[in-house]
Amino acid sequence: MIAFDMESEYQTHHIQKHLLLYGVKVSIVGPQTIGIKPSLTLKAMQAAHLRDALDAYYPDMNYD
Repeated sequence: MIAFDMESEYQTHHIQKHLLLYGVKVSIVGPQTIGIKPSLTLKAMQAAHLRDALDAYYPDMNYD
């Protein structure tokens, strides 16, 4: 499972809706936490789709 925190509960719900529109199935696992359960056979193209969806929401996101 991959999880990351957002700055506020509002932003958590907002990014969840955004990612769902991009076809990325995510869950809210805490008041400010988004959870993603990728397949064990996650392919590079699928990871790139997630990255692109996150970039569309927050272009300045740092992935380090």
